[in-house]
Amino acid sequence: MKHLILTSAAVFALLNTAHADDKTLSKNKISFSKQFISASKEYEEKKYKEAFNIYYTAAQKGDVAAEYELAAMYHDGVGVEQNIAKAIHWYTQAANNNHAQAQVELGILYLSGNEIKQDYAKALSLFGKAAQNQNDRGYYFLGRMYWNGYGTTKDLNKAAKYYEKAASMGHKSAQYALASMYESGAGVPKDATKAYVLYKQSADKISWSAYKLALAYLEGNTEIKKDIVQGMKYLEKAAELHDTLALATMAKIKYHGLYNQKVDKEEALKYYELAAQEYESVIFQDNDLYHARLSVSKHK
Repeated sequence: MKHLILTSAAVFALLNTAHADDKTLSKNKISFSKQFISASKEYEEKKYKEAFNIYYTAAQKGDVAAEYELAAMYHDGVGVEQNIAKAIHWYTQAANNNHAQAQVELGILYLSGNEIKQDYAKALSLFGKAAQNQNDRGYYFLGRMYWNGYGTTKDLNKAAKYYEKAASMGHKSAQYALASMYESGAGVPKDATKAYVLYKQSADKISWSAYKLALAYLEGNTEIKKDIVQGMKYLEKAAELHDTLALATMAKIKYHGLYNQKVDKEEALKYYELAAQEYESVIFQDNDLYHARLSVSKHK
């Protein structure tokens, strides 16, 4: 769950500049009471039980921000024994009071159905409310609902519209989703240039974006000029983000010395082992690496 715990300095900064964005603050009913500030300070100092107690008192008095944090702490079992029913209660309370993040978190619970009875209609409604509050995650999940046709008729045009909103706000998964749509022409006019711009925007956090760019630079295409140095940088990033294909590709490159890279069989086996840990069937994708791994295992 995403906590919105702010440092005490950040809280005071928001309070001091609240007049500049009163519309947004009132729209989301963000409340930074003295108790909330005190609880945030305790949480920042990892005094979780103390923070929980103060949030609880504030939430009982109708502090919406505290309601959300209380829900998150119950959900994650931080500062209190985990209690999903109480987490859902407080998420619902905060969501009903128009807290955008609570609307998103509650929507995710209804979408997944792991901890509450699955209800796509409720999830769609909650994501819609969060989107009305101009929340990037609300826009993103609304896009996913329309992409998959969950709780509504599948509509790729609407999916693209909401992904676009979230992507423009810096939401990495939305940037990747929209990039894929532009690359394939699903729900939007096919546009490889826009696709690669979005892949680049999201590559620092989304392994699939980094891996897409790695392959594009290593091989070159109509949009991307071949650049092995750039390709290896993106491949390393994708591997760092634990992308299975990136780890397996890096292993193959290191083992066989592809793309003018120095052969390093020991390093290759490290990548190969990591790939196998992520997805066991990857060990059969390269005969030489497979037998080298077996040989190392026998000598351990």
